[in-house]
Amino acid sequence: MDMTSITLSAMPADIVTSGGQGLALAYEIYHGPFDDLLLVSSRYGLTHALFAGEAEALVRLRKDYPKADITRESTAHHRAALSYFKTGTQAAPLPLALKGTAFQLQVWQALLAVPMGQTASYKQICASIENPKASRAVGSAVGRNPVSFYVPCHRILAHNGGLGGYYWGLDKKRELLRWEGVSA
Repeated sequence: MDMTSITLSAMPADIVTSGGQGLALAYEIYHGPFDDLLLVSSRYGLTHALFAGEAEALVRLRKDYPKADITRESTAHHRAALSYFKTGTQAAPLPLALKGTAFQLQVWQALLAVPMGQTASYKQICASIENPKASRAVGSAVGRNPVSFYVPCHRILAHNGGLGGYYWGLDKKRELLRWEGVSA
């Protein structure tokens, strides 16, 4: 995936601190090559990409943005995200608007630099953000990535080459890596 077409920004602070008051979130469930994929977007960009059922995903959205207006509908951001699976590249720019700390956003930005079909270790991510002793914090940030593979957390392996962990389970991580041509 050409990561240059993905831009990552923080969700505006006033929206985060207000619990999403005045924020409209649109979600839709798509049948992708790996499983059902629930995509969520706002006017700012894609906010979530979840390998989860509707009920589970709505619980997570309510946790992240309890005061947001959430409706089921397809958006241009969803179509841009889905183009990845149809073409292997991004047909349109995909803005991401993520809720996270400054450190999490820094780690997620570093993940975008890991090319499709390649992997990196947590240690390498620590080095790329110039914080070599932050392995646990980096691991925590990787695990809190709300947009699954669009910020490619599945490409991050343990220092010894093992799979490490993955929010959606190691079988899903192996499946994603194999799809990208990485033997796992």
